[in-house]
Amino acid sequence: MMRPLRALAGAVGLTAAVVVAWDAWARFAQSDVETVPYTVIEREGAFELREYPDVVVARTVADSQREAFRRLFDYIDGANERDRDVAMTAPVATTPGVDVAMTAPVATEPTDVGVEMSFFLPATYTLDGAPEPTDDRVELDVVEHRRVAAARFSWFATESRVNSARRRLERALASRGLDAAGDHELHRYDDPRTPPWQRRNEVVVELA
Repeated sequence: MMRPLRALAGAVGLTAAVVVAWDAWARFAQSDVETVPYTVIEREGAFELREYPDVVVARTVADSQREAFRRLFDYIDGANERDRDVAMTAPVATTPGVDVAMTAPVATEPTDVGVEMSFFLPATYTLDGAPEPTDDRVELDVVEHRRVAAARFSWFATESRVNSARRRLERALASRGLDAAGDHELHRYDDPRTPPWQRRNEVVVELA
């Protein structure tokens, strides 16, 4: 009887040690990533009103999040006219439900619904100073100064959690008499290897 109990205790202890090490690694990794600066105007629980400065983004529209992420990651990994690495920043912004243009035979006809994804470039870059992408499906743009509302949540950004955060955000805006100016964005801040309990996700909308 004692041997199985000792084995169980050992397994529990090993699992706890792995979880603690995973948690510590994630906290260290998060501290080394630049995030887009903003000013908090109001905070109530997981809800925030913010102001963002002008920021340069690399943006693409694709059939899937994986395809969009790969294009943008290739850009910051050197697929640009200067063959230069660009530092990764947080968050990664995704807008679902955008029209994806056909590549053939008519390039301007909308077909399936895909995603628009943006990487925010480090604050040191201007639109003229950022290296141009070599993939013409990736474009550089400036997201101008804006006021947004955000609802934060953790764990994996499943469709049900995103929808739940979006509904909470809509209720918070309605109670304040505020209107959204466009579609919601999903902002994800973390490395895919980050433990789910440490993940920072947000549903964000620009305010009218």
